[in-house]
Amino acid sequence: MKEKFQELEKKNELIEKQNNTMVKEMEELKKLIQKSFKIHPKKLQKINNQLNNEGIINITNNINIVQLGHENLSEILSDKEKITILNKRANGLREIVDLVHISNKYSQFIRLVREN
Repeated sequence: MKEKFQELEKKNELIEKQNNTMVKEMEELKKLIQKSFKIHPKKLQKINNQLNNEGIINITNNINIVQLGHENLSEILSDKEKITILNKRANGLREIVDLVHISNKYSQFIRLVREN
């Protein structure tokens, strides 16, 4: 019985030593990480707390969809663009469609892809 007890004590001591070395290694790794990122420990702790407390991140995207044909082009286009369209005369409509719906300048109106 005493032999088993002594074996268990030795195993327990060995486990405690391993645990202590692991704790020391973890502290060293923590210090290395803090040094490599150059973040103050309190700031790192604050970030960690925020991540733990706020597990959910809310992202809100506002997308305005304007019905095709109901764009208010007089407010959107600059005077220079309006003059360019008027100077095109017969091709003015094509210029408006290219400018508003095909180019990337007004992303809220992109609905068409121009194929030759």
